[in-house]
Amino acid sequence: MYREILALMALGIALSACGSETTSPVAIAPEPVARVNSIYFDDTDRVRVEDVAVAHAFANLPFARRDRATLATAVGALLRPTVTIPPDRIFPDPLAADIDFATPAAAIDLADAAVVQAALTIVPQNRSQSNLAAAATVLLSSRLTLAPEDIRAIPGEAIPVPVPSSRPFPAPTPNPAELTALLQDGECDSCQLQGANLSAIAIGIDLENVSLRESDLSFADLTQATLRNSNLTSAILRGATVVETDFREATLFSTDFREAVLRGASFAASGLQGAILQATDLRGADFSDADLTDAILIEANLADANFSTATFERTQLDAAILLRADFTGVSLATTDLTDADLRGANLSTANLSGAIFTNTRYDTSTQFPSGFDPERAGLVLQP
Repeated sequence: MYREILALMALGIALSACGSETTSPVAIAPEPVARVNSIYFDDTDRVRVEDVAVAHAFANLPFARRDRATLATAVGALLRPTVTIPPDRIFPDPLAADIDFATPAAAIDLADAAVVQAALTIVPQNRSQSNLAAAATVLLSSRLTLAPEDIRAIPGEAIPVPVPSSRPFPAPTPNPAELTALLQDGECDSCQLQGANLSAIAIGIDLENVSLRESDLSFADLTQATLRNSNLTSAILRGATVVETDFREATLFSTDFREAVLRGASFAASGLQGAILQATDLRGADFSDADLTDAILIEANLADANFSTATFERTQLDAAILLRADFTGVSLATTDLTDADLRGANLSTANLSGAIFTNTRYDTSTQFPSGFDPERAGLVLQP
């Protein structure tokens, strides 16, 4: 981390020489309920290396470990041997304050750490949105490009409590020890494996029956991996590459797959209750006999997916692409299909009573149950 800071010093000096351009903090909420200090260490308005360390430690810790004591230990490890950080010096508590400087925001991520680190190299009067965005993008090594409008607030100034978004962000390097534990012992609960390329170890790696509860696999590559009968409850696979992966009979309660690539994956007979599959690529995926109760598939691409005899209860399929999807033997009662695309889908034996079809598209090849009137139900015929 220190090498990165030193590498940015020249950029900070150059930006400092660009004049006295200033930008006031971005308004995040018109009527904030509280105001908090804008950095994380000792409640001061001076950006320092400890603030950068806190931001990095927070971004790298799994959600289950983000308490003050663990944060202090992680920060001490980053700054060892020169600095020891007691828990009460981390103030305000990032968990409570949720201080995000950049979008996309998700309860302090590496984009925020990069903005704080960039601010450390730029004199306060030149910490404009443009300068911070440019410097933070360099730190993120082009994994994420920040535009000036992405800078939500200026480090070193008081800001309103922001509203976090849900977009994924660049991931830190996976922990080799935890990866070894996973491969050797088959158990790695709450592990930090962001960006791990498991397909590089072996295409089709066998992780059957493993436990990865609450682990972070954001941006990992699990191409053609076998995770059959594995437990990934509350695991995070945001932006992961999970092509043709075997999740049959897996436990995937509240698992976060947002924006993952899951083409051809098999979820047959798996438990996906409360799973988040928003904006995912699930073309050709197999959900036969899966339980999708309370699952979120908003804006997912589910073309050619197989949902035969799957369980739908309060499932959200708003704006989903369901071209040629197979719903044989499925009950879609209480399922929201607003703005979804059902052209070519097979719903001939589905129970559509109570399903929400507001502005849902269909065409002449869509198969409905006998006697079902699509236009009366709110569907729109589209060639």
